[in-house]
Amino acid sequence: EYWGRFLLSTDARILLEPAIAQKAALTATPQEVARLEACLSDEFPEGSFHQTLVAMAHNPILDEWLTQLLEMDPAIASLIPPARQKSSSVIFIDHHRKIFEAIRDGKSDYAYFYMKEHMEFVRSSYQEHFHFYYGSQEEAFPPPGGRINNKQGDETL
Repeated sequence: EYWGRFLLSTDARILLEPAIAQKAALTATPQEVARLEACLSDEFPEGSFHQTLVAMAHNPILDEWLTQLLEMDPAIASLIPPARQKSSSVIFIDHHRKIFEAIRDGKSDYAYFYMKEHMEFVRSSYQEHFHFYYGSQEEAFPPPGGRINNKQGDETL
């Protein structure tokens, strides 16, 4: 269930966060840019970059939406997800830096592209992570339409 919710929420983020980054590149104040840059340091908690970026949209509905999506299921808190693994965290940091630089420089199309690339990488990394810990993606999260391919043939859920 957690895996399914996570993938659905990440799909929603893939649709919305690139547009938010694009808007931020066009409308960010110098203070907002400085706040976003501060989130690139190790002193800020995981997720603060995205929360700060969404806050730059000045839309309380989006703030509430992201807060809900970033909540972790307690059952998985003991695992080390990709964002906290050294090999992946370097990539996450690089992605955040590219998004920040595009926003700072007012390059809205780049901000959109880099955020989309980042969110798709997040989805892919976590899919691999969940597959490793939970097994088959098809068993844990059937595709839309409720059809799975199994050894007995297609089955509608």
